[in-house]
Amino acid sequence: MPKVLHSIDFIPHEAVDDTSLLVPCHPPTQSCRPAPSSPSTVAMAGGLVKYRHLSRSSAHRQALLRNLVSSLVKHESIHTTWHKAKEAQRLAEKLITLAKRDNEETRRKAQAILYTPHLLMPKLFGALKARYADRPGGYTRVLRTEPKKDDQAQSAILELVDGPYDMRFAMTAAAVARDRALGRDHTDLTQRNREKVTRFRQNGEDDFERMVRRTQRLRLDEAGVQLADLEPIISQRTPDADELLKRAKPAHDYWSPPKSRRSAKALSNDIGEPKNQTPPPPPPPPPPPKKTLGDRIRSLPLVG
Repeated sequence: MPKVLHSIDFIPHEAVDDTSLLVPCHPPTQSCRPAPSSPSTVAMAGGLVKYRHLSRSSAHRQALLRNLVSSLVKHESIHTTWHKAKEAQRLAEKLITLAKRDNEETRRKAQAILYTPHLLMPKLFGALKARYADRPGGYTRVLRTEPKKDDQAQSAILELVDGPYDMRFAMTAAAVARDRALGRDHTDLTQRNREKVTRFRQNGEDDFERMVRRTQRLRLDEAGVQLADLEPIISQRTPDADELLKRAKPAHDYWSPPKSRRSAKALSNDIGEPKNQTPPPPPPPPPPPKKTLGDRIRSLPLVG
């Protein structure tokens, strides 16, 4: 077999019988090793990770993801760590895709994923299938939240879009309500978010305007009186209740969604006579102080 020459810098063409054997070499700084034929070679070498292992064995990881997806279908919004939410999002998207196909094979696969199929299968193949019939994809959303207080782990909310607990839908409505109260134009980001949350939602524009009006009613008033602070006054029917209710007007300050739900519940209740409530029992008396060793020694009689 003829020898292949790897350098042609100092060898004239006349000294070589067959010029087809001349193979130019790579620059000295690069390796002559051939490139991998496929990306799978890099993954086998330890460069890429196909999925997050979540510091668990395979069986434990699958059980965790099944539990998260079952809770998501049941509650439509869960709060967990960001890495768990991203992995559960993949399984949740696959589950809803199986529900949209709706045949015997997909029902068996969905039943194998859910922990309580007898409770969640009717909802999955009923309400959720009808909700996402026209949506081509993107049935879930992951929103970052502040880190956990204990270990500062990255947290997130995993939710089903276009549902009753759509966080981005409520936040966009609150931003629009604040812009209208301040009399300013909406930003480009607010406009894009409004188009996203209403594009595939049934009666999206009507629901959005209804949410905006609800957020405007649940803002702070000009005197700083918050509707959530009126709950004990309304329940007790004090003389100041009517005056504070008159002062509660829409204002320009942002109103947090958790307090808005409590305020809406308080204002929607019938304001009547206070119910007869049994007063709480008095607290038990504090225990007597324990005597120390010095007190016991001082209490002993002196022997002459």
